[in-house]
Amino acid sequence: MEPIYRPLCSWSNCRGVLIVGIGTVIVLFITPSFVHAQFNGRSPQGALSSQHTGLATDHQNLGLDHRQIHQKLETLLETMKTMTTTTPAPLCGAGTDGQRYVLSEDGQSVCDKTTGHHWEQSPSTLTFNQENARAHCERLEGGYRLPGIKELATVIDYSVGNQAALLNAGPFSGIDYADYWTATPYAPITTASWAINFRNGDFKQAVNWTPSFKTWCVR
Repeated sequence: MEPIYRPLCSWSNCRGVLIVGIGTVIVLFITPSFVHAQFNGRSPQGALSSQHTGLATDHQNLGLDHRQIHQKLETLLETMKTMTTTTPAPLCGAGTDGQRYVLSEDGQSVCDKTTGHHWEQSPSTLTFNQENARAHCERLEGGYRLPGIKELATVIDYSVGNQAALLNAGPFSGIDYADYWTATPYAPITTASWAINFRNGDFKQAVNWTPSFKTWCVR
């Protein structure tokens, strides 16, 4: 009679045992080489010691950077304190804080403290067309020019009715109840410019060859 061989366990029962065994063999063969590669041939203890030294060095470097940043912040704060406590010089010179218009020492010009513009103390009594008005201002000593519409409007005070009377009551003289040229073109008409009337402060447009307007120069 032939011997009968019976398996110790079926495939379904032994499959788990086989897998565990194969896994154990793989771990035993692979783990030493994996550890060796991870620590670059050094022992795990040596690798950890090296990492600790690197972290300590990084901490020192961060500490040095932190101190430098702190010093820069302190310097910046001191600079900001100086900026906020420094009072800008008056546009028209020292000692002029309490007045808007300041007459120059030679009496030829008046400084407007609100804008820093210097106006003729007494403009010409002649009338000009717009081109001649420009030329007249540029001939004056001191770098005068014909003002733009926004510049000339800064001397208008719409809380009063008579602009010329108001200005002549201050440091100016010779301001007339007339139309004064500006250097600002009137865009819809290339041959026209803006002007301001110094009786009521109205803006108006006129062709540049109009000969009856006056001029008040600024620098």
